[in-house]
Amino acid sequence: MFPPPPLTETLSRTIIKDFCQDLAPKRLEESGCAVCGQLTPTSELSRLKSIKGLLSILEAPGVTRIERQSSAEPIREFRGAVLDYRCNRVCDGCRRSLRKGQVPRLALARGLWLGNVPDELACLNFVEKILIARIRHNCCFVRVASGMRKMVSHVVAFESPIPKVYKALPPPLEDLDDVLAVLFTGPSRPTQEDFSRTPLLVRRNYVARALTWLKLNHPDYADLEISLDNLNRYPRTGRQLQLNTVRSSQIRSLRVPACSIMTMKMVLNKATVLSLFMGSLATNWKQKPLNR
Repeated sequence: MFPPPPLTETLSRTIIKDFCQDLAPKRLEESGCAVCGQLTPTSELSRLKSIKGLLSILEAPGVTRIERQSSAEPIREFRGAVLDYRCNRVCDGCRRSLRKGQVPRLALARGLWLGNVPDELACLNFVEKILIARIRHNCCFVRVASGMRKMVSHVVAFESPIPKVYKALPPPLEDLDDVLAVLFTGPSRPTQEDFSRTPLLVRRNYVARALTWLKLNHPDYADLEISLDNLNRYPRTGRQLQLNTVRSSQIRSLRVPACSIMTMKMVLNKATVLSLFMGSLATNWKQKPLNR
């Protein structure tokens, strides 16, 4: 029947009631599960005390670690079940597994425990996080577009064919050109103020604090050598990377056929190849203006 009859008052009230129930806070709010640490709707969580007698199965030696402040302190672990003690609830999936006497598939006790992220690591910017990574397994390309009032940037990561493991960190300044390329596009060259607005500057003291914390508290960094010589080579101000600056009107000239990428890798370094290749992609992805 067309057109359909108008809504009745009863149907209108039912629709509005269902809509309000679906948008109720208890349907939208999320909280963490103490067993797996995942964000879960509060409607699917129950109190952790209800399964307090079943938590012994989550005891896993060698998974947790108490934060150390100096090398003189002994390495200690948290006692009891491996849980996220900032949460006091458990999700339905983990509760079902524990009632069956099984360790949940995504439980923190299966080696997924990380603990609280310290301030030494949480305050690092993009480049500083690259400097403290012991295993280098990808290459990154950053394109920063500057306009009249704001700057927009995009990051694309490429998998490196041969991962590199560092025995000393931070890496030499020259190694950054092989794993990170930055392309500025805009009407003029970037100024010092533009550099300060992008996460491309390296703060030496932040990197040193992060590496010191990792060496004390991360088992994979126990034998790491902190190279102060490499760290002091990073300038305190200004840029640390080899930056490619291109005007917006010149992006079209950066088109590179896909078949020539393998040939250029034999001559150019990774940063240059990524800059040219991503310039080609940026041109191909650019939308055409609408005809009015």
